[in-house]
Amino acid sequence: MFYYDDDDDYYTAPPTRKPTKAPTPAPTITGPDRNEWLISTTGNSTEQATSKDTVLISTPFNASNRDIGSLVFEADCITSFDDDSYFSVDTTTPTSSAPDGFIQFNTTLEMNVTAINGTDYWNAFTDGTRGGWVEVCIETYLEFTDNLNLGNDDAVQKVNFKNNVLNISVSLSASYDVDQVSVVREEVTKEDLKTDYSEFIRAFECEETS
Repeated sequence: MFYYDDDDDYYTAPPTRKPTKAPTPAPTITGPDRNEWLISTTGNSTEQATSKDTVLISTPFNASNRDIGSLVFEADCITSFDDDSYFSVDTTTPTSSAPDGFIQFNTTLEMNVTAINGTDYWNAFTDGTRGGWVEVCIETYLEFTDNLNLGNDDAVQKVNFKNNVLNISVSLSASYDVDQVSVVREEVTKEDLKTDYSEFIRAFECEETS
């Protein structure tokens, strides 16, 4: 298309105006390398009292950008507690500090001191101080979902995980509310690695031969 000015001279259409909005920034969370399932803690666990009878423990992680999950066990990292009211465990929404296929997140454990106090899991202080301590194992894992119906009993499969055994000590005030909390990681983290086969499977339809 041509345009004419007042002197009947023509010219081509002018260039479009510059965009008024800034371009969308490139995402910083990228996919992991093929067959990469890495997970590690990146610092000490931190603790805080969130109410008069609950405490929150947070452990930071760096991992390959995979689906994540967490569980809580007794100190043997196998046996579940006999009541769900003692602990609840979760993971925070992952973020990424660089487009390198890794994510950062926290595994959080909330303990109800009122619920667990007086059970066999609770160990009262023997020096006369109000309060006590308990040992727990927090399992943080990477998983994938088997969508190919390969006959596994559970479609969600753990591929790699870290176990952190924590000693949680809680001091109580004169009114038996939570006063101070301290956490010590007692054992070297444990891990298990399984071979990832999900990215190497392809499905083919066979042709009938005449």
